[in-house]
Amino acid sequence: MKGETEMKWKASPAVVLLLLLFPVSLWSNSQSFDEAKLSQKGREAYRTLLVAKWFENKTVGYSGDPSKLVEAYNILLKEKSGDAAFKALLNKATTAGQLYALCGLYITDLSFFHSSVQRFRQSQENVYIVSDDIGGGRPISALIEADKPIVIDYNRPKESLQEYFELNRKMVSEWDDRWKKKQDARPTAVYELDILHGGYSIWFADNR
Repeated sequence: MKGETEMKWKASPAVVLLLLLFPVSLWSNSQSFDEAKLSQKGREAYRTLLVAKWFENKTVGYSGDPSKLVEAYNILLKEKSGDAAFKALLNKATTAGQLYALCGLYITDLSFFHSSVQRFRQSQENVYIVSDDIGGGRPISALIEADKPIVIDYNRPKESLQEYFELNRKMVSEWDDRWKKKQDARPTAVYELDILHGGYSIWFADNR
């Protein structure tokens, strides 16, 4: 009995070590990230997303000014250490900053993206969204996964995104014609951008 107890005691530190190491990869990625690996613009972009208060579209405000947050996202995409920066933001940033990090990881490390996005899919926490002069809260889960998503073809991202935009335009135009003939016609459910299927990642990205 005493020997059995001693065996369990001797084995337990190894078991504890295994349990500690297994889930720690994301934590270690963020803890080991060094901002000095980024350019000056990259550091400024990283810090901008680190404290992002809301999730912006490409343009904001009545005059449709370019989003500073989307600009920061694009700066990090072009950095050599951009992937590491996005992984650090995923653990350190505000909720909105984490969403931009996910968008970046869809492009820089698709496998890591898929393993990381799962914890956001059921979240009922709200995030404030700004699009041009319109703003409002929306559940994170709805931003992550749309009911009718635009599904990006990773081999031809811009082309497949444009195909969906054209399809939406055609569907809305057809509905408008029906509505003029019959004004109780039900609105068309168009395809939407989301994070899970790469829509926002490619929509935000310059030169993609």
